Amino acid sequence: MAQKGRYKETSPEEAASEMLLNLINKIPEMKEHYPEGLDRFASDAKAQMNYLVGVSAHIAAMRQPEVRSAIRNAVNTAKNRADMIREQIKQRVEQLQRRILGVAPRAAPTIPAT
Repeated sequence: MAQKGRYKETSPEEAASEMLLNLINKIPEMKEHYPEGLDRFASDAKAQMNYLVGVSAHIAAMRQPEVRSAIRNAVNTAKNRADMIREQIKQRVEQLQRRILGVAPRAAPTIPAT
């Protein structure tokens, strides 16, 4: 599978560095909500190094085919499970409607074929 995204042509370290610069550039905009923490981060070399190492490691790991495949499989399994749960809940709600109202739930209107 081809890599997707804005940073696909760069090394994980370069991508993390660019992300750090983007984050620092966003600080004035974010200060309204988190002023003290952002001020500390902007001048804390250790915190920035931790950010760079963490983001670089995440990017490098996510670029491993077996990691992407495992995540894709997990996401697909979760989506299938969510669909199954959604259908079970829909059936229970319909049963509850029939019990409370004594009638079948209204069907969605059909659209005539053209």
